[in-house]
Amino acid sequence: MARPSPAAKRRRRSLVRRIVRLGRSGIALPFALLGGATVAFGLLVWLAERGRGSDQFASVWDGLWWALVTIATVGYGDKYPVGAAGKIAASFLMLSGIVITAVVSGTAASLFVERRIREGRGLQDLRLKGHIVVCGWNAQADGVLDALEGEAEAVALVNALSPEAFEAIKARHPELDLSFVRGDHTQEAALRKAALDKASACIFVPDDTGPDGDAGADERTILSALAARAVAPELPLRAGIKKASSEQHLRRAGVDEVVLHGEFTGFLLAAPGAGAGLPSAARELLSASSPSACAPRISPRRSSARASPRRPPGSSPIGGPS
Repeated sequence: MARPSPAAKRRRRSLVRRIVRLGRSGIALPFALLGGATVAFGLLVWLAERGRGSDQFASVWDGLWWALVTIATVGYGDKYPVGAAGKIAASFLMLSGIVITAVVSGTAASLFVERRIREGRGLQDLRLKGHIVVCGWNAQADGVLDALEGEAEAVALVNALSPEAFEAIKARHPELDLSFVRGDHTQEAALRKAALDKASACIFVPDDTGPDGDAGADERTILSALAARAVAPELPLRAGIKKASSEQHLRRAGVDEVVLHGEFTGFLLAAPGAGAGLPSAARELLSASSPSACAPRISPRRSSARASPRRPPGSSPIGGPS
């Protein structure tokens, strides 16, 4: 007998997890009651009516059809019991059906509301595909979202911000379909909640949302990059850093593009003579709100070749303005 493939095993485990989550969600019991009442009362009425010479309940399927129509309050009237026993069973079904349908609809509505609340708090597993994941947050991260407008249909943020702070970010970027996972982006579990394995790219910004602020931001970025590579080995990664010494570690972690915060500040400020006006020109080219801005482009998947160790000036706004 052939053994199941690893892909089949993963699908089976995924199906089992979904069934377990469905049972824990509370929606399974109301639907089980609905199905059980339909079958039980359908059989009772069929047994009570089949010997009366009427063709309304000629088979068990006629009884199940009548029970389903009755409990759903549709009431076609094409079938109905005429005997006393059948009418008593029908009365119980009508009364219990009102309660059961109310419980089912209320439970389903509460699950949708709970999901929306969990999404707003960053606690829900995201169901996205082809999105861009942005790990970390700082004062310049709004510039990253500005540059992604028109480039990405959906963006998932992974950081330790409060739900209120995320709502404020969402209000500042109405053009983006923003989602939020509240957690430590150095942990694989948080990245999996953001559906990183189905994303089109991942961007790391120097994070100051942790308990220590921006202290150790580069170290957290390196750990996040290692976790991201474990979750999605072929995903394009970009990172912003504050210390030049962190670049070599990010390169070893498989980050494709690295941008050093303030790398060209000195050059732009000190450009003499022919370089006059260079800071204004650089801002015109790199500002997301400028009509002359260079639009970012992110390849859908990482190429097999290693990225070049050097990067073009101002290739990304990740580290903030240069």
